[in-house]
Amino acid sequence: MTYYFSEFDVPYHVPWSEDRFFDFYSLAFAPALYLDGEVNSPEDDYAAWVDQRLGVGTDVTLSLSGTQVSGSTWDIETKACIEGGGSNRTMRVYTAATLNHRSGLPPYSRNLLMQEVPTQDINLGPGSCQTVTQTITFDSESWSNQSDITVIAWAQEPNTAGPASVYQAAIMDWPFSQASELTTIEISPSSAEIEVGESRNFTATGKDQNGADFALSNPVWSMTGTGDGVFSPPSGSATTQFSANLPGELQLTCTDGSVSGAASVVVTGDPPVLSAIVVSPSSAEMEVGQRKIFGAEGSDQYGNFFALGSPQWHTTGDGSGTFDPPDGSTIPVFTAVTPGAVQIICSGGDISGQTSVLITGDPPQLAAITISPETATVTLGASLVFTASGIDQYGDPFSPDNAAWSVTGGGAGDFDPASDSATTTFTATVVGSSSVTVQQDGLEASASIEITDEGLPKPRRVKARHTPREKVEV
Repeated sequence: MTYYFSEFDVPYHVPWSEDRFFDFYSLAFAPALYLDGEVNSPEDDYAAWVDQRLGVGTDVTLSLSGTQVSGSTWDIETKACIEGGGSNRTMRVYTAATLNHRSGLPPYSRNLLMQEVPTQDINLGPGSCQTVTQTITFDSESWSNQSDITVIAWAQEPNTAGPASVYQAAIMDWPFSQASELTTIEISPSSAEIEVGESRNFTATGKDQNGADFALSNPVWSMTGTGDGVFSPPSGSATTQFSANLPGELQLTCTDGSVSGAASVVVTGDPPVLSAIVVSPSSAEMEVGQRKIFGAEGSDQYGNFFALGSPQWHTTGDGSGTFDPPDGSTIPVFTAVTPGAVQIICSGGDISGQTSVLITGDPPQLAAITISPETATVTLGASLVFTASGIDQYGDPFSPDNAAWSVTGGGAGDFDPASDSATTTFTATVVGSSSVTVQQDGLEASASIEITDEGLPKPRRVKARHTPREKVEV
């Protein structure tokens, strides 16, 4: 309720104490708790104020429980919550021990304040709770009249001066309720059969040690088994929608802290197979020589992701390009080679997907040529392989497949082949220093070679012997 205060000697923030009992209210006796306010007003005013306050909605709930520590000492637990659709609030939680029918005070027979308990400020958001635990050792008079003990708790705006709004209050009579604990979680329905692609709602209900409903604070949904599906939401709600993705037998589990419950689900339907491949981006424009990553993703007949085992990449159309790697990857690098419109295609068995690419720019052409080896020594009659390499105007490799080969200088030899090949075999026929030249499209490169006859057997000089002729007499 809302408190209205007159001018008193003791300020509003003074805690419950003897000073507040008397000086705060300028009375010679302790007022009843339910008259906490301007006690000089007629009693009918209080009733009207209470009725007015009861008509104001609240998003705060309070519940009380007690746990005996020893003897007359008890831990009083005040659980404060903000409802799901409520507002963030900072509240000051009060707890007070009172006694009914206190001896010597016949005019006041209900909820007479016996002792103060330190307050505690808490901050809560929608759907959250916090338990404030206060330890009370009941005085001898209260403990001798346990059936007359009442514990009162309330949460109010933490003002340092009145008026202040009370958001909620709760009472607990003797004997005290034991603190409720979550012990089990039940899921409804406890079993179900769902077709792949269908959805079903499941609701988890918490139970305490007495079998009473217990609000779940942070339920988390999970699954185990041979099938598969998706929860929405996967946590934070006692009710979730389960969408079946793969056939099989599943156990759906809801867990809150260390407590969990389960439901059995059979997902029916055909086993998933690859039914579609989507290539991304869906379209692109590239210049000759440009590189770009393309991706492919498979899906099954239910629209779920399906891993591509060994995708193959190729192109069709007027343009052309190369893939690195051409197979086995879902994200190859495509290099545009020839201008024109092309379809980039990714295949997985009989299923394929494609995307359109427009390649612009001049066709690649030979821009530079080199020869290997650049220097060599070859023995007369021996052979040596020469290779020509080239790059295009974009700096990419370009094979000079129409190259022509020639030799100049003091030595000589034969080429096989002598033209239309980037590779040739040179056979030395004449000793001497020479240059081997490769030419294509007005470009050329040369290598220096030395043709020697070292190591070859030298020709032998044979001296004729004089044989005297026989003299023949006739």
